[in-house]
Amino acid sequence: MRTLYPRKLLMSAASGRVISSPLPQFQSSLRASLHRPSPHVVTRFYATDSRVNNRGRQSDHAETIRRLRDYMEMLIDQNGDTSELLIPVLTSLSEQYYAIDEMKNVVDVLERAIAIHEKHYGKHHIGLSKLLNDLSCAYGELKDLDKKEALLFRALKINESHFGKGHYTAACIFTNLAMVYIEKKIDPILIKELLDHIVSIQEKAFGKDSLEVALAVNNAASAYGELGHRLQQKILLEGAYKTVCNHPEGGETHPIALGIKENIKTVSMLLLHQASQAPDSSGPSNKH
Repeated sequence: MRTLYPRKLLMSAASGRVISSPLPQFQSSLRASLHRPSPHVVTRFYATDSRVNNRGRQSDHAETIRRLRDYMEMLIDQNGDTSELLIPVLTSLSEQYYAIDEMKNVVDVLERAIAIHEKHYGKHHIGLSKLLNDLSCAYGELKDLDKKEALLFRALKINESHFGKGHYTAACIFTNLAMVYIEKKIDPILIKELLDHIVSIQEKAFGKDSLEVALAVNNAASAYGELGHRLQQKILLEGAYKTVCNHPEGGETHPIALGIKENIKTVSMLLLHQASQAPDSSGPSNKH
């Protein structure tokens, strides 16, 4: 199932009893974040993570990685190995490694980028928020969910110190937290609060019929699917698809619409399979 914003590949569906909870040092701050709106006036923002559709041929990525590394070495020779000019190169490298599932390399280059960023701008600069979010996704792929959760809360703290609580730019962080809690089998009520909060802050910022809300609904739908609520997932996806198709900047061929359409196909197949596995209630009657 594709989560279109932020980049996150969903793992196996969570099921069974609750076996864990948010790390204790984060739980109270998370609750506070869910219920305190931001006073900031927002401006239009539209972005999807480039890594969503970045999984092409491995040879193409290998060539891009080689060129980026050559360019990085040139920058190091000219400016030193802690130059701030290295940050966007390291970020681009991380995206290429992510595309070919080399998560340890993703971690290495992003941790290097974060260290350089902190050296030049400090440990609370807003630019760190995205780097920390991306690094958290790599740790998630490596199954280190506690590390992922800790990085996301650091990213959230920076975001809230800069924009205030409940700001729309935190939507990607909240989405990834929801995915952590699905994988850790957290209380579904907390997960639902997170998902509702994500959609709510996007609606307040951009309106119910915006592309941003369609992205948030797509991600919420994916999480509902992971919780086993496939019918609710399909309903949400169909609503998001309609929103994108009817949007002046959208349409049926828009990348967001195509991604949501793919998710609708996937969940429809899962529902059909689920129906085929259900006991047949139309068999012979037991009446005599």
